[in-house]
Amino acid sequence: MVLYREQERLNKIKYSKQFFCMPFLIMLYMCFSLQTAFAGVWRLDAPAEQTWPRSFRMAKDDFPTEEAEMKAGLASLDISGSAQPSLLGLQNLYRFLQDKVSGPIYLVDLREESHGFFAGAAVSWYENHNWANRGKSNALTLADENERMAALTGTIEAVPLGLEDKALWNEAVLEDSTGMTEEIAAKRAGFQYVRFTATDQCWPEPSVVDAFVAFYRSLPQKSVWLHFHCQAGHGRTTIFMALYDMLRNPQVPLETIVLRQKLLGGADLLAQAEGSDWLAVESRRRVGLLHLFYRYIQAEKDSGFAVSWSSWLEKQALVQEPS
Repeated sequence: MVLYREQERLNKIKYSKQFFCMPFLIMLYMCFSLQTAFAGVWRLDAPAEQTWPRSFRMAKDDFPTEEAEMKAGLASLDISGSAQPSLLGLQNLYRFLQDKVSGPIYLVDLREESHGFFAGAAVSWYENHNWANRGKSNALTLADENERMAALTGTIEAVPLGLEDKALWNEAVLEDSTGMTEEIAAKRAGFQYVRFTATDQCWPEPSVVDAFVAFYRSLPQKSVWLHFHCQAGHGRTTIFMALYDMLRNPQVPLETIVLRQKLLGGADLLAQAEGSDWLAVESRRRVGLLHLFYRYIQAEKDSGFAVSWSSWLEKQALVQEPS
């Protein structure tokens, strides 16, 4: 009887230890699983054989309206936008745009994520939400990109991510090549190259908008073409095409600029999602900041935007960003 009770006591201790260890083991498993799920991968942005970038549009494109206000300023708005092109697509894009303007053609790269070309394909380093470089300075972002592309040799596997990309392409094994940054490829193709490291799925940071406005101020008013691109050609591309449209055409109402960019094939920047998830919150934040940027243009256009966006934003009565 004594032996039985002693064995029962030992069994209780054994099961008690197992019970208290179980949450710790589950936590370790979850941490390992999360690390595996969110580990970085090379993303396939465009296969080498792609001859033309997806989601291409020009401000001069026709769309279903004859309203004078809707077309105000479009005749002189020499801009286009698209998704990330392949190396061949980039070269074809420059040859196509050469016939559109007599002056320089700028490739406006809006990607914060490290990216470039390998074996003719466009690839990028992907981590959760496409935020591998979020929070880094521009210098650190470019340093990360240069290091990754310089180290990219031999053979890699690149995977399509997102519903749109997965529907178009399969995973690609890219062989016998070395990495090339987009800046090098763009300049070889004939483009002037400029980079604004904007975070995917978010409104750009004030410093990025400042840099863009400063770039705008440096441009000649005629004989220059800007081609904007991000990864998919939707969010960031539409935002910056709209910002440029506002800067060039401050007399046109914000709602008209957003609508015509949507009709050309971009995203609806004034759409707001319901709910409390981060994407819904970010959509409402984007709408609020879009209205503020339009107010900034109206307030500073006569000075030639001598006051930066970030300085102007700090002085506003609405100190907190819209939610």
